[in-house]
Amino acid sequence: MDDSSAHSTHEEPPASQMMLVAGPCSAESRQQVVGIAQGLRSLGVTHYRAALWKPRTRPGSFEGVGVEGLAWLQEVQASTGLKVGTEVCLPEQVEAVRAAGLDFVWIGARTVSNPFMVEAIAEQLEGATQTVLVKNPISPDAPLWMGAIERIKSRGVAEVMAILRGCTPVYTKQMRNNPHWEMIAELRALYQKRYGTEVQLPLLLDPSHIAGRADLLEAVCRTGMLYPIDGFMIECHCDPEHAWTDARQQIKPSELHQLLKALQHPSSDHEAMLRPMRYQLHDLDSAIVELLAERHKLTQTIGRYKQANHLEPYQEEQRALVEAHYTEQAAQYGLDPDWAKQIYALIHTYSLEEQRAVSSEDVTKNKN
Repeated sequence: MDDSSAHSTHEEPPASQMMLVAGPCSAESRQQVVGIAQGLRSLGVTHYRAALWKPRTRPGSFEGVGVEGLAWLQEVQASTGLKVGTEVCLPEQVEAVRAAGLDFVWIGARTVSNPFMVEAIAEQLEGATQTVLVKNPISPDAPLWMGAIERIKSRGVAEVMAILRGCTPVYTKQMRNNPHWEMIAELRALYQKRYGTEVQLPLLLDPSHIAGRADLLEAVCRTGMLYPIDGFMIECHCDPEHAWTDARQQIKPSELHQLLKALQHPSSDHEAMLRPMRYQLHDLDSAIVELLAERHKLTQTIGRYKQANHLEPYQEEQRALVEAHYTEQAAQYGLDPDWAKQIYALIHTYSLEEQRAVSSEDVTKNKN
């Protein structure tokens, strides 16, 4: 859908004024947690993140140090003045974090995708003074994202923010997640409809999980800054190559410093900045071919059915119905209906030829 409204409802602050959350993907040891915090304190980082519990795809992987790491984050809080936080996946984790006096928590994409779990966590957050950051779900479902935010806000939580970390890709292969930038405008529209146009929802960008690669972080950050975001959550590690989780997407504090400096000025390396978008474009083009191949297989099946039941390959009424739907849908997505009609004509012509070819092959086989 057209997301141009995203650029007119929210004035974008310069990078130097944005909220910055940084820290390791996972807390691994006291030395690691405290050491990274010391390296980040002088960079303008205000919020320090480190996951103590890690929801993993398969059992047997490192699933976090758990409650042991709360003391490490408390030490960072006391020694650096940084606000500290971690991800919560279960109600008992919320209870432990609140008892430890941490400043914020975030709810991850997998958890947000489960409304029952979000509700259970929201109950445990009743009246919390901690800031709660809500990541988008693993699917590009803005209403589901909004529903999680509503559940948290309904419990009287003082401050709620959103984080765009991208969605599990169907076709994207070069980057870890598809950003689905349009979800920013969709979520803001839902939020303002629910809470009023004068109320703004703070929204951060998680370029680490979108890119999945350290070398694409700057480009993803710059693209995000074209939209109404209020800050970044970026994963940093003192030794990224040996990180226990998500090694490819983490950067050193010194590299974060260079990234933040770069974001203060326009980039002259347009090829590098366009690279992630071109990766996405390449993957989408490949997806089109894959879908056409699937359509081709289905066309052959339809052709065999028509041949077996003595039906003509070309059925004018059906073609007209499909073409009308195709062009109407194109218009809904802001595409030129005439252009879409031309594309459909090419697809239909090829489909018709394939059906006739299948029928001819089956007739020949039956004769033999």
